[in-house]
Amino acid sequence: MVRRDVKQFFLYVFLLAFCGSCTLKVGPETLVAAKAKKHEICRVAVLPFVNETRKPEGSTLAYRIFLNELIASGLYEVEGEGEVRLFLARNKLLPQDLLDASLYTDFARQLQVDAVIKGKVTEMDVKEIRGGGATPYLALQVEMVEARTGRTVLNTFHRRRGDHYRTAMHFGMVRTISGLVARASQEIFDDWRRKGIGGCR
Repeated sequence: MVRRDVKQFFLYVFLLAFCGSCTLKVGPETLVAAKAKKHEICRVAVLPFVNETRKPEGSTLAYRIFLNELIASGLYEVEGEGEVRLFLARNKLLPQDLLDASLYTDFARQLQVDAVIKGKVTEMDVKEIRGGGATPYLALQVEMVEARTGRTVLNTFHRRRGDHYRTAMHFGMVRTISGLVARASQEIFDDWRRKGIGGCR
């Protein structure tokens, strides 16, 4: 009995070492509004992200990668960045400005979109992790609203570190912030797809 327990103990230790102190993978946290017409969303526009980090380029980097990954996902038809920025400039709006109902109506009419996606980068940096070296980390908050009414469709919060993808012997580690934003964005879109939020049919 003792020998069996010892074998189980060493097997457990081996598995921990093999995993390379893998971190528990927690997916995006998405809250969907009960009255949201989520199945009617086909075409979307993504507003430039708001930056709440110490990296001045953080919001632009996250916005561009998020936008590219959204287009690549095929989940929605996506309005081009140029048209979105032109609308903001025409109305003298910054990304952090709250759009009132009338502006959402104008936005929907001019760009012919069903929903608007707003994003916020709350964490973005690289830090030294014991046994992992320089590791990027990131936290995104994303909101989708109906373009014609301004009503919230969903809110998603997602936090990731590069070592969250580590399997064994540091394989799978994401070493760059851009790579981490791409992986986190893909996970957000996969979560939306599983929840049946929009998508052109």
